[in-house]
Amino acid sequence: MINFDPVENKLFTDTRCVGISHREGLILALLIQRAPDVIEKKTIIAHAWGNVCVGETSLAKSISALRQSFLKLGIKESPIITAPRIGYRILPDRIECVETQKQETLSPPSPASPVQEQTAEPRPLGDLDTAKENIKTLLLKNGTSHVLNAFNALSITLIMVALVILSYKFNVTDWHPYYSDGEITQQRFGVLILLKSSSARLSLPLRALLASNQCDCIVFVGMGDDENDLAWFHRRAQDAINLTYRTSQFPVAAAQIAQFVEERK
Repeated sequence: MINFDPVENKLFTDTRCVGISHREGLILALLIQRAPDVIEKKTIIAHAWGNVCVGETSLAKSISALRQSFLKLGIKESPIITAPRIGYRILPDRIECVETQKQETLSPPSPASPVQEQTAEPRPLGDLDTAKENIKTLLLKNGTSHVLNAFNALSITLIMVALVILSYKFNVTDWHPYYSDGEITQQRFGVLILLKSSSARLSLPLRALLASNQCDCIVFVGMGDDENDLAWFHRRAQDAINLTYRTSQFPVAAAQIAQFVEERK
């Protein structure tokens, strides 16, 4: 069995591991999601390249690169099958999406960091809805003092998320975010900076949403027993959207995220 990590963009078996490009990862994720159906070339191009105008030659090069990656893993027979003049499909039960966890190590703020000018003791989270509003306010504030004041209303976990966002918003290159007991992980998903609870698993629909809404954004994903959270912070536009939804409501939440990103292009 071949394992595919769509977040880290790597293929691996029990003995070998091969990295692939972000675009190759998007192509492979789509083929796995729709397996064993044949996916038309134009559909794959639209999914992997978005608004970038490319021809079928670029797609053929990416497919070839994927097949070379399988060879590096020791897989002589590629699971990707060509449908002549139509597109490509992938053989079922040959590849499994497996998300590996990447956790940041504890690292205190640098003395040169502007965020360290003041300190504030975190207070317990009293109300989840209030905390969400505080996160949105925190994302939209530009002054460091406002950010430090907002910390007082957040829980330990939410403070960690906010600190990561601030590290990119203020371009604090000499400060490394830290996390509480490994509860939050930071990962790259294309150009997105993805923050999520360590127990959260990215479903294929959620991966597709992340892949199709690439922007200069920081995204927080939180998974609960009954409700899930999505927070999308657009760094260039200095704007954010924060959604709480049930699993059955994901299509509605995905449409709102897509509209948010599209309006800020």
